Amino acid sequence: MDAGWQVEQWFHEYEKDITNYLVYYTGSKDVEDLVQETFLKAFQSFVRFKFESNPKTWLISIARNTAIDF
Repeated sequence: MDAGWQVEQWFHEYEKDITNYLVYYTGSKDVEDLVQETFLKAFQSFVRFKFESNPKTWLISIARNTAIDF
């Protein structure tokens, strides 16, 4: 499966959820960079996604770790 295509599909499907999560988690409405970084990290680590869990759960964990690192 093509990682770029799959992550792009997830972006269209889950971007609003990830944005809302990051706004809630950080307390800031300025989270566009964190959202972009989340999906970039998802693309870079796509080979580790096992398709045994919901991709939204995986993306939220990446978003949380991205916010912590930021």
